[in-house]
Amino acid sequence: MINTPPGDDRVFGGAGNDTIDAGKGNDSVRGGAGDDTLDGGAGDDTLDGGLGRNTIDGGDGTDWVGFGGALDGVAVYLSDTGIGTAFHKGGRGVDIIRGVENVTGTSSSTGGTGADNIVGNSAANVINTLSGDDRVFGGAGNDTIEAGKGNDSVRGGAGDDTLDGGAGDDTLDGGIGRNTIDGGSEIDTVTYFNTVPVPVLGVSVDLADGRASGTSLQSKSVFMDTLRDIENVIGTSSSSGGRGRDFIAGSEQDNRLEGLSGDDFLLGRGGNDTLLGGSGADLLAGGAGENRIFGGSGTDTVLFPLAAVDLTQGVAVDLGANRAHDKQTGGLLRLDHIFEVENVRGTEFADKIVGGPGENRLTGNQGDDILTGGDGKDTFDYLVQKDRPGGSFADGRDTITDFVRADDFLELRFYFEPLLGKAKPFTFASLDSNGNSAIDGGDYVVEELKDGDGNSIGLRVDMGLATDALVDDATLKIGAGVATIEVIGPTELVDAGIVADNTVYLI
Repeated sequence: MINTPPGDDRVFGGAGNDTIDAGKGNDSVRGGAGDDTLDGGAGDDTLDGGLGRNTIDGGDGTDWVGFGGALDGVAVYLSDTGIGTAFHKGGRGVDIIRGVENVTGTSSSTGGTGADNIVGNSAANVINTLSGDDRVFGGAGNDTIEAGKGNDSVRGGAGDDTLDGGAGDDTLDGGIGRNTIDGGSEIDTVTYFNTVPVPVLGVSVDLADGRASGTSLQSKSVFMDTLRDIENVIGTSSSSGGRGRDFIAGSEQDNRLEGLSGDDFLLGRGGNDTLLGGSGADLLAGGAGENRIFGGSGTDTVLFPLAAVDLTQGVAVDLGANRAHDKQTGGLLRLDHIFEVENVRGTEFADKIVGGPGENRLTGNQGDDILTGGDGKDTFDYLVQKDRPGGSFADGRDTITDFVRADDFLELRFYFEPLLGKAKPFTFASLDSNGNSAIDGGDYVVEELKDGDGNSIGLRVDMGLATDALVDDATLKIGAGVATIEVIGPTELVDAGIVADNTVYLI
């Protein structure tokens, strides 16, 4: 039995079943071999029971438990109810732990794996796992977790946590709160799959900006993370009761972005990225680099935003061949591999877009585009976009090479961006190639429809709007049984004084 006077003491019990009472002070106590009882007393103490079945009580203050003599990894469970445990994988027994806030794990340098499992309590825990492939959960409280060397899995839990993955390929989850997450070296992943116990709308992650946030279904902030040295992201899932609607944007590095279930928007930016939409209707943009894009289940769309891709000409997309080519600034040619994607949105340049064997929606956007639906019932989108009243239209001459009147659809859409007024919903009567259909109002007019040979169909459609409203998203859908058509301007929204020539050729 060892009792130390007040002061900062260093005690080593050696072999035997020792009882050590360190008393007042910031003490360092090691039990050595044997079944030891260690009491740190008042002060910030560091306690290591050594080999054997030990009882460790930190006492008052902020205390550490360590396992420097462990033959392999440990499983440590700190408790809020008074008694925690530490199981020694190397066969040295089970420790009983009380009054301890912080944990130092084991190291693979001692000959074992160093693979620790550590669970904190509601205190502000500091956990250092040293080396090895570790699993850590901080629990409630503002925790600091240093995972060290190895491929670690770290969850902060509730509270404002600081997570450092260290060296290795780590998976990090801050949990609820305002967290700081640093992946360290190697390839690291931040995940939000099990982040919160309450349903969330989704997560917004921007690796380039180093920020992530989540909002509950009641529009309350659930977490706000600061991210550093993170390459990969796993989003939320609608299976937990939330919406799973994630926005995940990468960085200039090679990123792996995974949306899981829900309607997600994944943006790769620079680097050779891998995008996995999961289930749901996802929007997928690889950005610069040569990317691999997997839509997953659901109806998914690939797009090419210029701000992310830096294109100098249109894209060539072939869903049936699972590829997309584009040319970027500096003459760089780029190839994306695209799988399980049904829809395509083009660029402001002249695009060539070919669908796959199923039902596709192909949108050329601006530019003189060539669209080929392929097999299946396809929808061709022609968008007339105006950025402001009095501004210029975004339009072009699109050619559809295989429009099948019995199967395919053409949708004509006109909208303002940004929206300056709220449009009323539109309802269209039945349309055919021989008759007229009009809705009172007459503000927006498609003056003439022609077939591929230039013969007028004579169809006039008035989209009725309130005179003080601007168009948000008006859609004219021409479906089965309609002749192959050409839509020719001028089209106009009379009350706003907007006129433009807009042409679509369907051959």
